[in-house]
Amino acid sequence: MFFESPQTVSVETERYGTLTLHRYSDRFEGKALWNGSPIEVAFAVSDDVDIASQLKIGDALFDDSSAWAEKVSAYAVQQNLALANDWQEVGSATITEEEFLRRLQLTSLSIGLDGRFEFYHDDGDLFYGHCIIIGGSLAEGVDDSQLFG
Repeated sequence: MFFESPQTVSVETERYGTLTLHRYSDRFEGKALWNGSPIEVAFAVSDDVDIASQLKIGDALFDDSSAWAEKVSAYAVQQNLALANDWQEVGSATITEEEFLRRLQLTSLSIGLDGRFEFYHDDGDLFYGHCIIIGGSLAEGVDDSQLFG
């Protein structure tokens, strides 16, 4: 159900609550609980891609959130643990997989126009405040890692 005024377009959902369209980014944005923790969610839309198709992707991720969280965490470790240790000051203790995962905090999930998703993480100062983005698709799984910021 859409609610529209001159300034606001929003969609009411059961899982994500009220999603509000931000025209500057062509994304509906809101909040949700991912494995019990609050995160921000964003669903890209355009004239060719409506919110319903994006919500289906989000729902598939949330419906199997434990498995996706494991895949995202494993990929983050595989792609970034050695680099995190390279970034540490000389003489610092080696960062273990457990320490890496403890410091990594999921902050948001974004679903793009192409159906790809990105999980944004606070780096827990592993990379001096950079954002760790782990991406993929339902069909291909988790297949991308980036540092941002």
